[in-house]
Amino acid sequence: MPVKGKVKDFREGGVYYIYNAGIEGRDVFGDDEDFRMWECLMQKYLMPVEEKIAPGFKGTRPYLKRRYEEMNLYGQVEIWAYCLLRNGLHILGRQTTERGITDLMRRAGTRYVMWYNQKYKRRGPLFEGIYKAVLLDQPSEILRMSKIIHQKPVVGSVRRFGLVETVTGTTFDEYPYSSYGCYLGKEGKTWVMTKEVLEMAGGVGAYGKLMQLRGG
Repeated sequence: MPVKGKVKDFREGGVYYIYNAGIEGRDVFGDDEDFRMWECLMQKYLMPVEEKIAPGFKGTRPYLKRRYEEMNLYGQVEIWAYCLLRNGLHILGRQTTERGITDLMRRAGTRYVMWYNQKYKRRGPLFEGIYKAVLLDQPSEILRMSKIIHQKPVVGSVRRFGLVETVTGTTFDEYPYSSYGCYLGKEGKTWVMTKEVLEMAGGVGAYGKLMQLRGG
């Protein structure tokens, strides 16, 4: 039996849960700069091409502009939710073209690994093979997966004070490397699209209540 998500069923208009982890269980994000780099790559590929003017020129050099436009995937992929953890990444997204997600993950992954290897003076692959992608057909599946992704950062530890045990740790609404802040209106990551998931949930308030429920 193939690993779930390894055999990809990519189709135009499909919504997918995309995930990948570090090779041999290693971390793929070592510090804040690493997390921000991946987010910058998402913005680079998913937002419209901006005019980049080289010194001494009145506009973008033609060959550079063509290159930016060829690599840009604006309108081809939509990120609905994401969460970056030290040991991997989790994304909920829709593609409007058959190769949208394939191109995004290949381009962002290649650029990130090159940057990461140069920063940490290492060689070789960083991720555990090719990313996995699972097609989600039903709104209930999509809504549930967005919740699972946003709750990924919840890490608790038990501390004992005499006879009393207290669970402490990170809560998902405090975690900076996910799209949940966009759903709360606290962050303006323009490459994250919340409209569809919020409509499925019945609005911001209903989604917030859903997020407070543990489990699927």
